[in-house]
Amino acid sequence: MLFLRRAALSCRGLTGLRCMPATGFTASRTTATYIQGQSPEPRIREYFYYIDHQGQLFLDETKVKNFVTCFKDVKFLVFFFSRLRANQSGRYEEDFPFLSLCGRERNFVRCDDRPVVFTHLLQSPAGVPGDQELLSFCGGADKLSAPFRPETLYMHPVSGRLYHPCSERDGGGRPGPVCSGN
Repeated sequence: MLFLRRAALSCRGLTGLRCMPATGFTASRTTATYIQGQSPEPRIREYFYYIDHQGQLFLDETKVKNFVTCFKDVKFLVFFFSRLRANQSGRYEEDFPFLSLCGRERNFVRCDDRPVVFTHLLQSPAGVPGDQELLSFCGGADKLSAPFRPETLYMHPVSGRLYHPCSERDGGGRPGPVCSGN
């Protein structure tokens, strides 16, 4: 019982783990107060999302986060992740460090580690010269992918997670974790 209590108390410290410069970790807890679909100004709606360590996208308040409850529609995921940027809106920047704008919708995003999580290794599409393999990220198949460069893989000494660089467009130039498999 003492072990469980210590574990619970140590979890409270996660809110302080916002952004470690060397790793890019972000906290998976939020203290923000919001209502899903709120309208802070006329004709504007705000939604709140969470990306887990496997690159799965959820509405933030989803209680049970697993494959059944995550977003799986590839067209939606490509649309959502292609618009994902650092949150510099002046709203919820601390708790939701990323933002995906869609017309008059503001989609605020927080994540377990980084917003881009590489999930699948793909062969290069037919007709593309060379044998360049691709790393697909966040459920987007070949529509959300980056060239796989094995020489750039990096294992974080503390977390043990494996990282691969992202392009400036896809991940802000910061590395994204490679999912360990399902």
